[in-house]
Amino acid sequence: MRSLSPRASPVRCERSRSNIETQSPTARKNSIRRSTAKTVKRALAFTLLGALAVAAGLVAWYWPLLQQIRTVALPESLTYRQVIDRLTGEVEDHYPYLEAKKLDWTAVKTQAQAGADTAASDAEFSLSVADLIAGLRDYHAMSTSDSLGLASYGTGINLRTIGGRTYVASVVAQAPMEARVLVPGTEVLSIDGRPIAQVLTSLPERFIAVFSETTRIRRRDQHAFWGEKDSPAVVRCRAPEEPVQEVVVPRSVPFTTTGLGERVTLRMIGRIGYIHVPILTNAGQRRDDTIEKQVEDALLQVRDADAIILDIRGNPGGASWTASSVASHFLTQTEKYGSFRCRNGVVWPCLQKARPDAFTGPLAILVDEGVGSASENALLFPLVTLRDPARTWTIGRPSAGGSGIPNFRYSYRGIYAQFPGIPFVDRQGNLDLELTGIAPNYPVTITVEDLLTGRDPDLAKALEALEAALTSLEGK
Repeated sequence: MRSLSPRASPVRCERSRSNIETQSPTARKNSIRRSTAKTVKRALAFTLLGALAVAAGLVAWYWPLLQQIRTVALPESLTYRQVIDRLTGEVEDHYPYLEAKKLDWTAVKTQAQAGADTAASDAEFSLSVADLIAGLRDYHAMSTSDSLGLASYGTGINLRTIGGRTYVASVVAQAPMEARVLVPGTEVLSIDGRPIAQVLTSLPERFIAVFSETTRIRRRDQHAFWGEKDSPAVVRCRAPEEPVQEVVVPRSVPFTTTGLGERVTLRMIGRIGYIHVPILTNAGQRRDDTIEKQVEDALLQVRDADAIILDIRGNPGGASWTASSVASHFLTQTEKYGSFRCRNGVVWPCLQKARPDAFTGPLAILVDEGVGSASENALLFPLVTLRDPARTWTIGRPSAGGSGIPNFRYSYRGIYAQFPGIPFVDRQGNLDLELTGIAPNYPVTITVEDLLTGRDPDLAKALEALEAALTSLEGK
C-alpha cells in the first residue's frame, strides 16, 4: 500500500539526488529552476492565505460598524426645502451630541430653511446645506459640492493669531513663489483690502465648524486666504523692522487633507528620540512603505533612545487600525479603552493591542488643535489612558475633540453631506473626548518671538520634561 505520509522516502530522495547529479549542466540548471519556482509559488500561496486571513479578521471585527453606515441618494425631484427638512429630521433622529453641545439648533434650521426658499440654483442651495451641517459644530460633519470645491483654494500661507494680531506662521512647500517673501513672524494687516480681524470674524461657519473654541480659532487662521481657484489674494503686511508692503499671491493651493502623502520622520536629539507622524492614512504612500512600516522602521532606528518624543501635531486622523498599530509600539498590555455605541444598541468595543517589545520608557506626545478623529480617539486617547502616567506626558495645546464616526451620508444633485451618528464613549460612558478634546499636561503658548526665531516651544518643553524624568529615574 502506498504511504500517505507527506514526507518523501529516503530511497526516493536518494534517487532524485542521483538523477540531478547525472544530468547535464543545462538540464541541472533547469531542474533547479523548476524546483525554485515551485518553492516560490508555495511561499506566495501561503502569504496570500495569510493576507486573506488578516483581511477576513478585519472585516469580522469591523462588520458591526460597517452595517451602521447609511448612504442615501435623495431623489432629485425633491425641492430644496424638502431636502433641508429631510436632513434636519435625520439630524434630530440620529445625531448623538445635539443635547450635550447645547446648540441653538432651531436658529440653524430656520436659517437653512430660509436659504432653501430663496436659492435660485443648486450652487446657491449647496451653501444652505453646508451651513446647516456646519451648525452641528462637529469635526466630522461636513458638506461639499462642485461649486464649493472651486472656492476651496488658498495661498499656502499658514497664519497664527497671537495677542489679537495675526502673523505668518509658515509657508507650505506647495505654495506659489509669490508667497515665499512672507517669512514667519511677518504681521498680516489686511487681505483684499479688508482688515485681517474683519476677515477672520466674517468667515462662514462651514470653515470653522468644530465645537472646541481653540480649534475654531485655529481654523479661522487656516482659512483666512481661501477663495476661488487662482484668484489673487492682495496681502498687506509688515515684516519685522521693515516698512509695510503689499504682496499679491494667487490662490493656487487646493484644499487637501493635512499631511496627505507626508512621510514619518525621525531624528535623535542627544539621548532622546524624536518621531513625527503626520497622518494615519496610507493614501499617497507606496504600497510597500505604509505608515505602519515607517513607524516601525523609525522606532528601530531610535531603539537606543532613553526617551521618545512622539509628534502628532496637525495629524487629522485616518484609519483607526493604523492608529492602533502606532499606539501598540508604546503599550505592553492589551486593554479596552472605550467603545462606539450606536443608538440601536450595537456596541463596538475599542480594544488596544500591545506588543511584547513595546517601548516603556518616558514618552512625551506633542499635540495641538489639529489632532482629531483616529489620531485622537485611537492613538492619543489610548496612550494617555492606558500608559503609566508617571512616564507619559502630553505637551502643546488641546486636541480638536472630533471622535464620532460619520456614518450618515447623503447626496442630492452633486451636493454631499455627512454627520456622525456613532459616538465614542470612554470606559465610564462619558462623551468628554468629543466635547473637550484632551488637554495637555504641559500647556504651551506660541509667541511672536518663536515665529521669528524658528524656535519650537513644544519641542523645547518636551525635551525639558523628559530630561527631568530621566534624571529622576537615574537617581532611583
